[in-house]
Amino acid sequence: MKRLLSLLLVTCLIAFGFAFAAPGELGGAKITSIKFSHSDITKQVGSQFQMQFVVTPKGAAKGGVVWVSSDPATVKVNQKGLVTCLKTGFATVKAISKGSIASAACVIEVVPANSKVPKPSNSVKQNIAVKAIAINHTQIKLPVGDSYYLVATFTPPNASNRNVKWYVKQPHIATIDPNGLLTAKLAGKTTVVVESANGKTFQCQVYVEPLCKNSREINLDTVMLDFNDIYGVAELDSIKYVFAKGLMNGVSDVQFAPYSGVSRAMIATILYRIQGEPGAIKHRRFKDVTWDKWYSLPVFWIDKVGIMKGLSESEFSPNGDLTREQLATILFRYAKMKGLNPKGAGFLYALGIADHDQVSDWSSEALIWAYNNKILKVDRGLIYPKATASRADLARAIHVFFVDLLE
Repeated sequence: MKRLLSLLLVTCLIAFGFAFAAPGELGGAKITSIKFSHSDITKQVGSQFQMQFVVTPKGAAKGGVVWVSSDPATVKVNQKGLVTCLKTGFATVKAISKGSIASAACVIEVVPANSKVPKPSNSVKQNIAVKAIAINHTQIKLPVGDSYYLVATFTPPNASNRNVKWYVKQPHIATIDPNGLLTAKLAGKTTVVVESANGKTFQCQVYVEPLCKNSREINLDTVMLDFNDIYGVAELDSIKYVFAKGLMNGVSDVQFAPYSGVSRAMIATILYRIQGEPGAIKHRRFKDVTWDKWYSLPVFWIDKVGIMKGLSESEFSPNGDLTREQLATILFRYAKMKGLNPKGAGFLYALGIADHDQVSDWSSEALIWAYNNKILKVDRGLIYPKATASRADLARAIHVFFVDLLE
């Protein structure tokens, strides 16, 4: 009886071990490498065959692999590695581990149905230089939060060294991993670049779209976030809103950091994105903002249109803290630019703001407007004009501004 119970326990443990193994793993063994039996294969149109490969270590699960084709119209591959040759041409099939960066690629040439087919090659020919490199898309659109595998292709297809490097020019908008997995982070435009070992490059334009363009269509009850530091925060709905609009994201996959400070570059970038990224602005007067930063164009634009100014004629301080009175003033000016005719009549002390004496003269009207429209939260009669605006403050301000005033 004890022996029977022991066998049942072992069986259950094994079953649960298999059931809960992470993607790309089996019993805790993560895939460290993938190798195809052939690096180049030629098949006739209409052929169908199973890709053969081995993984390291031997205990790793082959089921934890994603299959991708650079040209599904020529060569289709399903998620079990079954290949179907649809028309003549070349395509690269990749097997990519879900749980690591391990991957393998095979170039498949599809020839006419009556053509002679050479034996598959299991070794890459030496000294065949890459003359050109390309990506299987010249442009791609993704909603915030989605991911997509990009695949590099080579000319000639049988080039010896098929190693590549991927990078994104504006990594705050999208990221890409060593296997070409592109992940959309924030609404906006950016460029993915792939580079071969001998320096050949190709670019793909990426357009990241908000989950919902019209604020009235956003159902905040259905916006699910993975951040573990936002529940219980008063601005939760506002955080959901800016995420759904593709205007703000977390500081990591699991943290939004609602109480972290906002930089001056951040508000410039968000308003620039809201405005539809007006394009290149030939306007640079700040010594601390060069052309190669992610916030360069937003800063040039926001200064040019007069919504936000520098600390001096030559200094913008992009990484400097944004105060709450600066946030109110910037949105007040933006409301004027949008033709909303904002008004901030009255006096803060008359509204019961206890720290009204801390307010700068230049921000008084904007703060009254922000208070009256609930753009800034007041805590026990204090508006904290000189305090750094938090990410939660910014989310709330944008949410209220768009839903209650702009739209």
